Amino acid sequence: MSAAALAASGFSNLRECAARSSCEPPLLRSCEWYLMDRPGASGCMAGLRPTAESALHVRGDRMETASRRERESAEGEPGIASASKAPIGNPWFAGGFPSHYALAWHSKFSKKQMSDSATQFISEDKLDQRVRELAILRAYTEAEYLSIKYSSYFDAYEELLSRYRGKPIVFIEVGVFHGGSLFMWRKFFGPDARIIGIDLNPAAKKWEKYGFEIYIGNQADPDFWDGLFKLTGDVDVVLDDGGHANDQQIVTAVHCVPHIRDGGAMIVEDTHTSYFPRFGNPSNRSFISFAKTLIDSINARSPVARAKPSPLNRFIWSAAFYESMVCFHVDRRKCFVSELISNQGATDEAVDFRYEDSALDKAIAKLNERAPRKGLLGRASAKFFGLAHYASSRLRSRKLAKYFQPGPNRTPAR
Repeated sequence: MSAAALAASGFSNLRECAARSSCEPPLLRSCEWYLMDRPGASGCMAGLRPTAESALHVRGDRMETASRRERESAEGEPGIASASKAPIGNPWFAGGFPSHYALAWHSKFSKKQMSDSATQFISEDKLDQRVRELAILRAYTEAEYLSIKYSSYFDAYEELLSRYRGKPIVFIEVGVFHGGSLFMWRKFFGPDARIIGIDLNPAAKKWEKYGFEIYIGNQADPDFWDGLFKLTGDVDVVLDDGGHANDQQIVTAVHCVPHIRDGGAMIVEDTHTSYFPRFGNPSNRSFISFAKTLIDSINARSPVARAKPSPLNRFIWSAAFYESMVCFHVDRRKCFVSELISNQGATDEAVDFRYEDSALDKAIAKLNERAPRKGLLGRASAKFFGLAHYASSRLRSRKLAKYFQPGPNRTPAR
């Protein structure tokens, strides 16, 4: 749909679009994406006039007429706000889509792709049978309120969080929005889990009546986190699905990890924003760049590695990287400096053959065998042969350049 056709149908903003019930979900979403790039634009991609008495209630990938939801919202009950009551400056509210998804999708797709964006949302029956059988997906689809996820997330959730099901854990989710994921986590973890939601929007407090703890604050503010953990105590899992900006993700991780119990996890999702220009990326200050430094920090516990430790080195035992998601496993008991150990078994006098495929390295090794080992001369020869092996290894590494070149995504689409 062209910009002229979009503007011709006469709607003043998306909240008017949300007052009709004739549109299929993908079409309304395309309209939202288009208008996100044109704050002053108006119109409807379908060219349809609004119908009275209807609001759009979005649940998963389905959109249904819901005048009842509108009345509940007017009475203070959770629900999608009516067209006339949607917050000013937030055209996404009526259609049920978080603004950070708008930024993500706009950055990823061209305008033509955005107009054809119906293909980007799949229904549950399009997922693999294996995924449809996951407990986390069942909890997701049974949640009454809106939640938007990428289809690859459910495998990661299942792998990372299944161990906590049925246990009295303390779980924090950053980013409440329409509340759907709060209900998903309750269904998934069970009634013994203490679910805490964090949001910057004071309206999120309405979910407290359903038994959730809600705290309002800025996740990019270290003082907020310091004050929060004084109230909640230490927790088991923190999942960051908040604003996805570099400072928000990094500050959240740095200030939450020390308050996660051993055996817990810090999960940051939608890390694809580390590659989005609208988030100032790619850059060496993106969250993914930060996460890569923590790989070095983990390896800094080796007594022979020249890696730089970080202040989180004594908390984070390991890290797992998934598509658009990173998990830091927290366990202070396992964060110690490694030492060599031998089982004192019998030896068969095995010979080290690591240099047999390189004439240069082999010659250096033979010369090193004859070099003095003690005194000033010994120290000098050790340094010399160390530099010689370094230079030889760098030459060998030049052959690996082809393995570091970016290439086409060969992952099969689902």
